[in-house]
Amino acid sequence: MTDNSLKTWFEERKRFASHRQLLVLSGSLVWCQSQLKELALPASCLFISKQALIDTDNEHKVIQNKHYKQYLGYEFSCVIYNAFDGLKPSAVLGLEGTVQKGGLFIIVCPELQHWPEYEAQTPGIQFSYGEKHTHSAFIQRFLKQVQLDKSSAIYAKNSKECKLPYCKAIDNVKSAPVEQEKVSGACVLTPHQQKTKRDHLKALQDNTSVSVITAKRGRGKSTLLAQIAADFCLANAHSEIYITAQHRYNCERAINEFSAYISQNAEHSGANDGNLASTKITYVPIDRLTSLNKQACLLIDEAASLPPELLLDVCAHFDKVIMASTQVGYEGSGLGFTLRVLPALAKEEYACITSQLSSPIRWYESDVLEASFEQAFAPSINFNQNIKGTLNKVQNKADNLNEGLQTLRLSKQDLINNKELLLSVFSILLQSHYQTTPDDLMRMLDANDQLVFLTVLKAEQSENMPIEALAAALVQVEGGLPHKESALINQIASGERRVPGHLVAQNLCTSYSIETFMSQVSWRISRIAVRHQLKGYGIGTYLLNHLEQKAREDSSINSLQTSFGVTSELVNFWYKNDFQFVKAGMRTDTSSGKHSIIMTKPLTKSYEMHLRALLELRVLQLQLIDIENEPAIEFIRDKLEAELSGSLPVDGSLPVDGSLPVDDSLPVKNSSKAIIQRQLHDFVEGKRSFNLSMPAIYSANMLLLRADITSSEQATLQNTIEISMETLFCLLAGHMPKQEKGLTLEAMRETCKQLLTFLK
Repeated sequence: MTDNSLKTWFEERKRFASHRQLLVLSGSLVWCQSQLKELALPASCLFISKQALIDTDNEHKVIQNKHYKQYLGYEFSCVIYNAFDGLKPSAVLGLEGTVQKGGLFIIVCPELQHWPEYEAQTPGIQFSYGEKHTHSAFIQRFLKQVQLDKSSAIYAKNSKECKLPYCKAIDNVKSAPVEQEKVSGACVLTPHQQKTKRDHLKALQDNTSVSVITAKRGRGKSTLLAQIAADFCLANAHSEIYITAQHRYNCERAINEFSAYISQNAEHSGANDGNLASTKITYVPIDRLTSLNKQACLLIDEAASLPPELLLDVCAHFDKVIMASTQVGYEGSGLGFTLRVLPALAKEEYACITSQLSSPIRWYESDVLEASFEQAFAPSINFNQNIKGTLNKVQNKADNLNEGLQTLRLSKQDLINNKELLLSVFSILLQSHYQTTPDDLMRMLDANDQLVFLTVLKAEQSENMPIEALAAALVQVEGGLPHKESALINQIASGERRVPGHLVAQNLCTSYSIETFMSQVSWRISRIAVRHQLKGYGIGTYLLNHLEQKAREDSSINSLQTSFGVTSELVNFWYKNDFQFVKAGMRTDTSSGKHSIIMTKPLTKSYEMHLRALLELRVLQLQLIDIENEPAIEFIRDKLEAELSGSLPVDGSLPVDGSLPVDDSLPVKNSSKAIIQRQLHDFVEGKRSFNLSMPAIYSANMLLLRADITSSEQATLQNTIEISMETLFCLLAGHMPKQEKGLTLEAMRETCKQLLTFLK
């Protein structure tokens, strides 16, 4: 190609209605910058780069990839991603939805043959501390798709790799997008959106409690969400309207549209209209929803990025819920929302109306950029095509799964070479885990410390059919830091340092100040999922047993571990598979509204001894958690207390009545004392944060309450404990000014010095 062929192609695209396209600009960074300077870039471009690639004016924005979520509600004529900073798949897929019709998504990258190695050295996502790989299979796969894709353009310093296809959108008259004009700040709905709004308003007036709008991005679902809510609230004189999402910036577009629509109606009806004047929308974090008035109207945007259990709880709490959800998610699994939430909402008690928007608003029908990016960053397959046949086979083999199923451990090369295997694993994860993102796909393909397992039906000898995938698991190898890292491990145990990854191993090391958790090797089951239609046949337990068998074959593996937002269903599953509770988060997780807990299954005697030594601390830690409306936490606490008092029940399942006898006179043994002393000392010295020290402070007080103290010290001790506990729960409650919190923390440190004196 000639030196000006890129410029010619770039200008020619403007002469006709063109689909949005991907352009990969490949060469040295300096060469790529020179090519960008030659292009007459339109106003309103977004650069994702640590530094400006070209001189930009005020009409262009330059951001780092970690800030991409803050710009998902915007629109840009071009998005230019600097892959010399590393590629973050979630950012690329998310920002694809910000490219306007006819626009370009430009990826600036190293020479194509060197890009996989470059990405391994300069990754765009975070990998675990100590993990090393020299080649990015994710980039290898992406490049192969770009090279085969007829709509994607490549302009490289090596002219043999260049291709600059045109993708005209005028061949089909129906492909023209329906323009969504704005009048006085509010959008004018398309005819299909107007009909959908009328249908949902009528249903809400007729006592329907939940209204759901689903769509891929660019279909105007947030606009429609806001206008349905605004019209309903105006018609019913609602003044309490709330909106929530995983993050506030996820719902900024809906908030702005709601306000603009209300303002527009106020102008038309007169400024003195009291109902309109009092109609405002308030953002509320998802973990505070159940404290709101149930008669308020609640809006939820990007619902697929929220836990299914939390969504259903919220829908049961509020009289009226109006939600919108993306079907293909950059941040959460739209597929999981479709398979898990919508069927539950279809039940009578929710009285739900659901509509899907299909026609794009911001770009042309049959958009090629959307299709190619979904294939590259969120690939999935439709398992429903032969579900009856698969279900019959599973039912026939249910009595002897070991004979009917097999589990494959898939290498990176297996996933690259066999598209069916890769799609099967990722599709099952998308169905079951609402937080599955394109970044997880990159880790699957690139991280050497992440293992991939797939359970399939055993094929009959006479069968010549594709594999029938049933379940999948991702296992993260954690811990195993060498002796030369002992200083780092000590800092982790003291709470002074955190390293990327090693989520459970590091959490336990810090929580209990035991270095062994980071030096020994463990397998963390980060994802385990069974196809939605095949649950209840023991497939998950079969897969878990296989993982344990493989872990035991490696003598260096000390335990299996898992972490999740606590529910009775999940706690039952892990307990029935002989996992033990180890730790709980003191506060509910803002993304799930649940306490996160860690459970583990020891594979060695030494690891089992560590758990036994920590038993009293595990019990005391749970006493800090408010168990009201938390039956699973209450069950775990009662189970541990019974174990500590020597009356461990033989049945590992959650009892029907939800409780076991509680022993209020728990013995706190000396095995915990050294851990408590170390953690209090680290807190006093400023090495350890208050949040990490809360369990130790509480445990110290409980230990001293049962200690044998001389009568002359009793009054002083009692006063110290009262001050300590009062301060502890004051800080635990939070919501105090920063300066006051600082003074309270200093007072707590002084109190802990006194506690240490009594503990000696």
